[in-house]
Amino acid sequence: MVDLSDYDETKAWLEAQTRSVRVAFAARCALRAVPGIAVNTDATLRGLALPSLRATITSGAAMTEAAPEVIEAARSAARSAARSAARSAARSAAAAAFAAARSAAREDGAWLDGAKDGTPFFATPLWPNGELPEGLAAALDTLRAFWDSDPETWGFWRRWYDGMLAGEPLPWELQEQVALLPDDIWEAGAEAVAREIETIEARFELEARIAELERDIAALKVDRHGIGGNMPPEPIEEPLLAAEIRRLGAQLEPVEEALVVLKEEAARDEPDKARLSSAVATIAAALTAILRWTGSKLDLAIDTLIKWGIPTGCAYLLANPQRLQAVLDAAKRLLNLL
Repeated sequence: MVDLSDYDETKAWLEAQTRSVRVAFAARCALRAVPGIAVNTDATLRGLALPSLRATITSGAAMTEAAPEVIEAARSAARSAARSAARSAARSAAAAAFAAARSAAREDGAWLDGAKDGTPFFATPLWPNGELPEGLAAALDTLRAFWDSDPETWGFWRRWYDGMLAGEPLPWELQEQVALLPDDIWEAGAEAVAREIETIEARFELEARIAELERDIAALKVDRHGIGGNMPPEPIEEPLLAAEIRRLGAQLEPVEEALVVLKEEAARDEPDKARLSSAVATIAAALTAILRWTGSKLDLAIDTLIKWGIPTGCAYLLANPQRLQAVLDAAKRLLNLL
């Protein structure tokens, strides 16, 4: 096991590891030191919090992405944090926090030694026994109270750090998007950063809800393969019901294209509000039709709908309108933030 108190030994050990492991090791050490920023006056904490959090989240994002823009973002974040630390007593607090975390870092070294990818190790808690040292625990309570005093500004950072602490990190792509926010946004202050993060999270929420819907429909298609899923539609005895189903199918057909539009716009740096609005209107109309129709037809099974000629995707939506509602809610949230 590497002796972290020996500079030369630690340096040699790090040089023998992959880039991902080196960054993961450094990022976890930095994460353990985060509560140390609360060992300051309230005014100092307010000035130090954002630059320090930026530097820490960027260090983790650099582990999964070696693109020049991420590396430059890490350098910029480090410079900003250094400037803020130079104006406060946080340097000594951070040093004390790192000293308290040395035993935990030693365990990290044992686990990471020889690994190729450091990312999976973030699925383990930051502290081996799940509890912070006493001094850091008190500092974290202070920091959480600071975050909770203004959740609209600091709510993301509370969730982000608690996830890292528990070994349940937020999606790395989400963290990378936050780390890559331009310098002028960071320099505008915590409120400006919070607004941008809210939009980023809204895009991720929309993408996640669409992905869930698509996975369920794909799984349904697979489940039906080979067990009667290709049987020809059974005749519908009631002519009025047959006509009603055809009309409903026509109303649901545009949903697939609307979902494609939502995915495209959610992935853009600057989503097109007009396209988003159109897709939202299409899905809202389809959902209204579904809820109106299923209100009196809840006894119809999904297999029955498919055998009657309703496409698998449409049949799934008829049986699970809450999934489409979740997509609609997420799309509206993003649209309202633009």
